[in-house]
Amino acid sequence: MQLWTDVFDPADLTEFARKTLEETESANAKGSLTSFLPNETVDSVSVRFTRVDNGLPEVAEYRAFDAESSIGGGVKGERVTIDLPPVSRKERIGELDTIFAASNPGVELAQKKSILKTVERVVRSVSDRVELERARVIQTGRIQINDNGFIVNASMGRRTENSKTAAVLWSDADLSVPLVDIEAWVNDYIAVNGTAPATTILTRDVVSTLKRSKQIREAVVGTLAAPSIISDATLFEILRAAGLQNIVTYDRRVNVGGTTQLLLDSSNVLFLPEAETAELGKTVWGRTAESNDPAYSLGEAPGIVAGTLKQDDPYGIWARANAVALPVLENPNASMVAKVLA
Repeated sequence: MQLWTDVFDPADLTEFARKTLEETESANAKGSLTSFLPNETVDSVSVRFTRVDNGLPEVAEYRAFDAESSIGGGVKGERVTIDLPPVSRKERIGELDTIFAASNPGVELAQKKSILKTVERVVRSVSDRVELERARVIQTGRIQINDNGFIVNASMGRRTENSKTAAVLWSDADLSVPLVDIEAWVNDYIAVNGTAPATTILTRDVVSTLKRSKQIREAVVGTLAAPSIISDATLFEILRAAGLQNIVTYDRRVNVGGTTQLLLDSSNVLFLPEAETAELGKTVWGRTAESNDPAYSLGEAPGIVAGTLKQDDPYGIWARANAVALPVLENPNASMVAKVLA
């Protein structure tokens, strides 16, 4: 297949693709983990960063007047280099669609709409795959990819103690002690990071379970006449009193191989740093092979790219989006995950 530029040149489609990607992840702000692993472009096919244990700078020192300032050691940690893998999607605009567009009184406009709609879909497909990887790396502390023969299973360096399991799963409404568990986990997070988790992510399954927990219900009125279930607002008030901040729910789903699945394991609770920061890490978008092709004429090389390709037998036009991208944890211990449901 050859690059096809009769309707759109690739520079214009790439601009549209990047705007679509930005709007997609911005529109889904409440359901996008870019809040914790924000996008960053690099003019390379690899990313280099220093992996730290807790992100805390060494404290300064007092000095006598006219004495030299103490010297900081900079960011201390392990220097990491990771190659960025390609992630792409293409979709065919078939013969019938092409014929229908050509028979439309506004042929050019119809073709443009068809192409842009298809490009939007393939860009969303790439965005969803990257979001799936964000969810995996935050939950497991590992990069785990097994797509089309491309296999990666690499640790991001998170300590094993940051993966918790409730001694009595919260599914047991009578015997579990979620408030005790939360206190212990928050204290452990503070011991490692020097501060409490700024964000706690719950799934709807966890919220529903906690509303029926005996310990939670008794926290409302004591042991006498505890309600059988409490409201979300009451639950969140109790959890905030237990030390959790900025409690949010996340139940975004994506289509993986024709099956709709949750991005986050519904049995997990996530303890994370403040949203809209890069304290945990970032999602790196690098330079694609197309950026070196004069036919694409890309002024800004890194980031997602898009173009249309022509096929003669059978006749059809393909819309394709391509990127090299990967989420990475620069401060992996700033994430803690607890399994609380069966």
